[in-house]
Amino acid sequence: MAKKGPPKLGKRAQAILEQKEQVPQNADEFLEQGAADEESGDRWFGSDVTKALRFYQKAYESYLACMRIAPGQLPDSYYNAARLLFHVYNHYVSAEEVNVETLENVGNATSGNAQSVMQPIGVVLRAHEEALRFAGSCPSIDLIYNYALVHTAFLEDEEPSLPETLSYGGAAIQLFHRVLTRQVADLTSFAAEISQLLSSNSEPTVVPEASSSASSAGISPTKEEHTSEEVLQPVDVLDTVIAAYKLALAMIECAIGSDISPVVDLVQPFLESCDTIASELMSNFSASTNQTPEMISSIEPENHDEYAVNRAFLHSFAHIDDAASYIAYWNQDSLPNTPERYMLAADGLGLFLERHSLNVKSAHGEQAAMLWKCLSQMNVYYKSAQDLLQTQYSQKAKAPSGTNEGLGSLISQVCKLTIARADIEVQRCQLDHELARKSHEVLLKNAKTLLKNAMKFAETTGGLREKATEKLAREKRKTEIVLRLCLLEQKISTAELDSIMGRARWTSELPLLKELEIYGNWGIDKIVS
Repeated sequence: MAKKGPPKLGKRAQAILEQKEQVPQNADEFLEQGAADEESGDRWFGSDVTKALRFYQKAYESYLACMRIAPGQLPDSYYNAARLLFHVYNHYVSAEEVNVETLENVGNATSGNAQSVMQPIGVVLRAHEEALRFAGSCPSIDLIYNYALVHTAFLEDEEPSLPETLSYGGAAIQLFHRVLTRQVADLTSFAAEISQLLSSNSEPTVVPEASSSASSAGISPTKEEHTSEEVLQPVDVLDTVIAAYKLALAMIECAIGSDISPVVDLVQPFLESCDTIASELMSNFSASTNQTPEMISSIEPENHDEYAVNRAFLHSFAHIDDAASYIAYWNQDSLPNTPERYMLAADGLGLFLERHSLNVKSAHGEQAAMLWKCLSQMNVYYKSAQDLLQTQYSQKAKAPSGTNEGLGSLISQVCKLTIARADIEVQRCQLDHELARKSHEVLLKNAKTLLKNAMKFAETTGGLREKATEKLAREKRKTEIVLRLCLLEQKISTAELDSIMGRARWTSELPLLKELEIYGNWGIDKIVS
């Protein structure tokens, strides 16, 4: 009689057994498991932010286990953990569309302890410091670049004192300088290699697309194959320059309540070097001057426009200190006609008002006239941006279903601009100014109409390709709109707000709206959550 084998397991029991067999046993396996879970999180993020966060949490715990088992021995575990913390910070902690309090069954992610993948920016900063310490004498360019970006986020979110701003900002400038130095050297070397190849071949091989490998065009086989994704491109360097401008702006904003000259003095030499790099990139690699577009990607007009408006924003905020000159600067015909231009112009005027403490409560006489002028111009800028975005939406909406990705994002942006315009009308109707008094009812009606129009648009779906974050952003816009309408229509009792919005929605939005300090006349401060 044949010997019987072990009893067969059911499918569920077999799956549990296989899962146990796959539990990482050493540092390398924990590192691999973390990378696999992080990749799963990335795949799920577009459709389910809660499920994605579960994977990110698992990945972070695996990276921590790797560090615990082999402290300092696997630099990738420190780099991966730091990078993941920053990714989650950007997409969950600081993302306005994600209300983390509503996320369920995400393990330690929302616990706030040291095992959580959701950490404040200060912890993210220290994680990058640690990753850099274990990276050795030649850390990756990605690590240095991410570390610089984390400094910018720290300055934006923590609003440190002037000495701290100069310290953290100075450190970030050095990081960006290291990144740009290496990027320029790498790009120069690659461009020279391409040039040498073309000059040495009487009939150089033409590569049809920039994504084709440079090695197939005759580059030495001893070198790694280059593709447009692997080889540094001019637009990558330009992106770093733009990121450096945003660092400088964050530093100046931190000093907005005091003398900004120490910050400007610190950043000015660095910004001049960034301008030089950008100018050389435009000269050599713009779509009209690039000699080898099939191997080195050109800087397209939209890349140039992004650079131009960010540079203009920084220049205007750092060097122009009166409203008339600021408005004249942004009304130049030479600036790109893009939504970003007008949004930045309006945001800059808002910062100008903040710098000079001009608001509906404090402004009287000439100050009220100045505030009226600035708010009116901000409304014009936001309307221009809104019109351009709505044109983009109309064009994209005509595309075949399933190919119109990004509709949800455009809907959210348009609604955000419409809400901003409503807030401006609310401010203008309260001003101690003759035009405000004459137009009070009209301005108030405008605000309500803008909000109702925004609500209609926010209820429009983003199509089959709409991402989960885009849906959440539309829901966030709806919450912002409804609470404002409740205030303007004086439906502000707890019972009314609960009935119209639901307790969770209005209690989460109320503190954010209070920060604007423009709805006091409609009883916002009397609402108790």
